[in-house]
Amino acid sequence: MKRPTSEAFGRLVSKRSVLKELTKALKEELPRLVNSGFQGRRDPADNPWAPRKDSKSHPLLELTGRMRKTITVVAEGAKVHLKSDTNYLKYHQSGTSRMPARRLAPIGELTPRWKKSLDLAVLKALKRVRNGRS
Repeated sequence: MKRPTSEAFGRLVSKRSVLKELTKALKEELPRLVNSGFQGRRDPADNPWAPRKDSKSHPLLELTGRMRKTITVVAEGAKVHLKSDTNYLKYHQSGTSRMPARRLAPIGELTPRWKKSLDLAVLKALKRVRNGRS
């Protein structure tokens, strides 16, 4: 019979491995979803980004590519969010009085496409933990 302390330790290790695997899965899937938006020039709901008003030749949101290159996933406890080294990502995400929003990530609830993709990533991560491959 196991002592309560070793049993509790086993549950703790298990919870840590689950959290670690879930975080890893989200850190892999979220950038993929953001990049698919850049590639398709579409928001998370799969709507095309508003066209630009000028005639510049560079792709939308990629004058230098800095914003796209610096988007990272940050895990803080049970929360995971996207971050960029640029100070202008927030304006593209929500728009301004002079510029339409060109969202890179959902605001509020996940869109069906993002939810399906993240749910699948989470299920795969849980299966890896269950099968001892974490």
